[in-house]
Amino acid sequence: MTPQWANIVALVASTLLSTGGNRRVTFHSTAAATIVPHHTLGLGLVVAGLGITSGALGLLGLVDPDAGRLTEVLVLGVANGLVGTLRFVSFSLVMHEDPAPAPEPQPDDDRVPAGR
Repeated sequence: MTPQWANIVALVASTLLSTGGNRRVTFHSTAAATIVPHHTLGLGLVVAGLGITSGALGLLGLVDPDAGRLTEVLVLGVANGLVGTLRFVSFSLVMHEDPAPAPEPQPDDDRVPAGR
């Protein structure tokens, strides 16, 4: 598998696994109504992450065409750190539950009902 294909597979797999986990564990978001928007954002971040990591690999290929696997892994590690930060910041801006509405005021219970 080429480094670019390995990069794509890793990004898609990590996004699928992390979006659901981030919703529940990190941001305590469990509302069914927000599943689609959150996963849509996750897919958008796959595209951004792919651009960042593929760009890093492409730049490495220009700077050092004979770079070894260790150098590729280090470059991808730094690029994925940037992507992870982007993912966290993006999710933290949108993954929040709407606060529960305040309970409506109840009539005083100590009043005597009419007719008694």
